[in-house]
Amino acid sequence: MFGNPRGPLPEFGPACLLPLLLACAPAVPQEVGVTGDGNLQAVLEEIRAEAELPALAGMLIVGDEIVEIAATGVRTLGDPTPVTMDDKWHIGSNTKAMTATLAGIFVERGLIEWSTTIEDVFPELRGQIRSEFLDVRLDELLSHTAGVSNNFFETPFWATSRETEAPLKEQREVWVPQLLSLEPGASRGAFAYSNSGYVVAGAMLERLTGESWERLMQREIFQPLGMNGAGFGPPGDPEAAADQPRGHQGQGNSARPVYADNPPALGPAGTVHVSLPQHAHFLIAHMKGAQGEDGIVTAATFKKLHTPFPESNYAQGWGVAEREWARGSTLTHNGSNTMWFHTVWVAPERDIAIAAATNIAGENAPGAVDRAVGAILDRFQASESSGEPPPEDPESEDGGPEGTSVWEHAKLSGVDFRGTGNEPGWFIEIRDDLEARDGKRILFVFDYGQQEAILHTSDSEPEPGLRRTVYRGENGDLQIVVEIEGNPCLDTMSGEQFESTVTVEFQGRTYRGCGRALQ
Repeated sequence: MFGNPRGPLPEFGPACLLPLLLACAPAVPQEVGVTGDGNLQAVLEEIRAEAELPALAGMLIVGDEIVEIAATGVRTLGDPTPVTMDDKWHIGSNTKAMTATLAGIFVERGLIEWSTTIEDVFPELRGQIRSEFLDVRLDELLSHTAGVSNNFFETPFWATSRETEAPLKEQREVWVPQLLSLEPGASRGAFAYSNSGYVVAGAMLERLTGESWERLMQREIFQPLGMNGAGFGPPGDPEAAADQPRGHQGQGNSARPVYADNPPALGPAGTVHVSLPQHAHFLIAHMKGAQGEDGIVTAATFKKLHTPFPESNYAQGWGVAEREWARGSTLTHNGSNTMWFHTVWVAPERDIAIAAATNIAGENAPGAVDRAVGAILDRFQASESSGEPPPEDPESEDGGPEGTSVWEHAKLSGVDFRGTGNEPGWFIEIRDDLEARDGKRILFVFDYGQQEAILHTSDSEPEPGLRRTVYRGENGDLQIVVEIEGNPCLDTMSGEQFESTVTVEFQGRTYRGCGRALQ
């Protein structure tokens, strides 16, 4: 269920689908460097090549910022198209924390309670399912302590689940009584990993809202957190060659790309795909929630989601593990649909989170992903011990001289306007061009600070009636168009309000974000 950087694993029963990693610290490259040295991609490439993975990606979050992210390898074997930092990854059972958070949202709204039972929501199932499941509570389903069997493949629905075209909400209503008619997978109250339990929990939310789990996830989780690129099933278009990473089966020379997933009805247990930068929004929300801050749910609900059940190391969609490097508890989980592998670690006391992913799930994948997490952690700890803080992120509010914010520092440096955005992290600064009598100098820093361009514009094109100003800059073959509109703008990563929206067109790509005038 979850991996093991720097510590022994909690005990889990054999019902867990995902392989557990060995209780030893994963080996990482001897020279991993420090956070922000620009070498993370090279470090990940060494791990990827040794494990014979198609691709590998990793990310470090400090506070509410991505301070380091990289991806290496190819989207699909047999095609040279490289993966990018913004590619989408199937996160498998890391979906479970999202389903549990969705439940928490509706608990707060009074639509359901943690103590709501299966019979409360599906009274018609009395006499159709095993009687011991009638009074199973929502929180028991989400903590894998309900005793619901994980042998979902033994149900009649499973045999035809890939063929049916019925709406997903209807599919789950057909499947639920079959899942609850199976012999219990464990004694009630004992931890026994169960994807089936999450399908039942998702169906409970569907019955009470009248909407599909997918629709609820889009509206209640993805949109509020700025995860608009997230979706379900394998990412990309099956008819488009290498438009997104493909999952792979096999290992090494025998690995082959596949565009497939578990049946969509299994969604609440694990069908989400999302880019690392957008997944960061969700991880940051839970890290801040664990630190006592309200967010997409209240701090009290976050505490419920993060508290393990008695005699268990599993909370609601999260494994909970003590780690010395984390200075306390971590929230962690693995995810795999047998074609991808994805791991997250959140350390609230340390104020960091790490995620890593690969587009294969062969025998080498779990260990390689753990090595990636370990390397990112080692780089961060090396930067701390060297006395050098992580690099200023494009959105960081600290990093100016003597503790001033980057916004105040930019103002003191003569910047007229500053804008910033996410995925990939970028910022832009516009000031008077000291090399010319008229015009402006535009500094554009993008790809999370890894690249920058300086361009010059002869003048701006204000449109007062539309409260819009357009700058067009160039430098040799490079061209940029910056459009600033006087509309309120919310930064979905930091939650900060700005006075203007900013759109940047640069080298065929569009960047959107927020900004403000400084002079």
